[in-house]
Amino acid sequence: MFDQPYVKLADLLSMLAEGRLDVVQFGRPFQRNVLWAADLWASLARTPQYPISGFVWWVPPPREAPRAGRYRKSSQAKVFIVDGQQRCTALAGGAGIRPACYPPEVWRELGGPNLEVGPVLESTRRIYIQPMRRRKHPQVRLGDLLAAEPGEIPRLVAEAGAGARTHEASQLAAELTDIRKKLLDTTIPLAWLHAGVRDAAESYRVLNKASSTRTAHASEIETMYLDLACPGVRREVLDPLWRHARREGFGAAATLPVLNEVVQRLLPPAARRRSVFNGRPEQVDNAARRASRSCTAVIVALQRRGLVDPSLIAMPAAVGVLFHLAAHFEQAATDHLPYRWLVHALARGRYNGAAHLAGADTAALLRAADYAAARTTLVQLMLPAGPPPPVTCDQLIGRRGRFGAVASLYAMAAACPSGLGVPDLAEPDAVFPEQQMRLVPLWPGPLEVSLGNFVLATPATAEVLDQTGGWNREAYERLCCGDDALAAHCLPMPSAGQTPVAAPQLVKAREQDLLQVINGFLRRIGPLDTGLLHSAAGTG
Repeated sequence: MFDQPYVKLADLLSMLAEGRLDVVQFGRPFQRNVLWAADLWASLARTPQYPISGFVWWVPPPREAPRAGRYRKSSQAKVFIVDGQQRCTALAGGAGIRPACYPPEVWRELGGPNLEVGPVLESTRRIYIQPMRRRKHPQVRLGDLLAAEPGEIPRLVAEAGAGARTHEASQLAAELTDIRKKLLDTTIPLAWLHAGVRDAAESYRVLNKASSTRTAHASEIETMYLDLACPGVRREVLDPLWRHARREGFGAAATLPVLNEVVQRLLPPAARRRSVFNGRPEQVDNAARRASRSCTAVIVALQRRGLVDPSLIAMPAAVGVLFHLAAHFEQAATDHLPYRWLVHALARGRYNGAAHLAGADTAALLRAADYAAARTTLVQLMLPAGPPPPVTCDQLIGRRGRFGAVASLYAMAAACPSGLGVPDLAEPDAVFPEQQMRLVPLWPGPLEVSLGNFVLATPATAEVLDQTGGWNREAYERLCCGDDALAAHCLPMPSAGQTPVAAPQLVKAREQDLLQVINGFLRRIGPLDTGLLHSAAGTG
């Protein structure tokens, strides 16, 4: 059984669904989307068929058989995927199948349920596979097509609303029947690895180094070694941290390479990277758990400071520096100075176009003998001394739909404890930084390029603005917002029965008001100094 030269696609889907095939626990996480899955299936459905490259499967010796997989704590699988996890997973997800090696909660967080695809029945001469969504032309779920018997396919065509005429419906059913057979009979080459876990890991490293689609980053190989030295550390500690950061909007800052680097810097120098086997498993476990605690604490602290949505989190390299600082000096997560340092970094554009400088800054901070010395280094990184530079009107104009550092600074100003607070227009009990609040346009269209056209709002407010065509008297009356809320958002009350203020004029007026809010906040932040340690709950 463990030497066949190929696997039929039908058998592959069955093995994944039943849990007979798992993923090596030192592999990278699944990181593909539905468009990639649709292209994969379309390449197999077309004529002539575009074959996909083969898989490498590992059959471990009984004494080294893994008791766990990449995503689940217990695995009874006899075969493990060394190369081909992304393709196998995308094929299963495209067919609406959750591989048993993915627990339901992990499958959801990795976007598995969104991978479903299906043939679009545009005409008898044009059937193509696309992501499942509401569309002009009828569509059949691929999973339903593959599971159906040939005699059931006309029913699928009818239920999809295709084939208004009998002969057209029969032609569509015949074409779908041919596509189904072609897909299920597709064979994919297999290479088998009968060896120990270290050899399997080396095979993974070599295959990913030579990959034609996505070469493994050095950090991915280093994380693989972490998991070999301390089995399960990725599944139990690092993966949950990575997924948590993505949920909380910090996915661009807490990338897998960044998290790996945080852990590596916590290990003894002689037990880092490929030398991790020189240390003890508990050292890796302790380092990973400390990294998880500190990064989570930084995320919580920054959320209290207004960074609650990806659109409000600029300069991820600066956040990464804070991850390292808190991992080595845990009091940094609740100290006020690192937060003020972040404000200075954003206002000065410290890492704009120079994210590599974050590595040098991190190294300087970690050379500190204690936290007092690290605080001094933070101040020295922002020489020459002085307050953060003020924001100009030009910086309020977005680029490619994003506002960068100025959005972060506005969010921090809105969340500053010394401010008045920014309540939602629809739900006044929701005060920023309520995590449901994000930047919402007052009017749709070309005005969206200016921050003056945006307010911090919940989905309820966004829905009203969308339904009423923007900020106008009707929106004001439906939202029932008070004077305090209007003042907090720098919004005038729309006039009743009079010519309303033109949207561009109001946006320009709000730009000046927002500049005052942001620059007033920057003045309160003031120059950096070591002073006394202040709690993160202190004033700005």
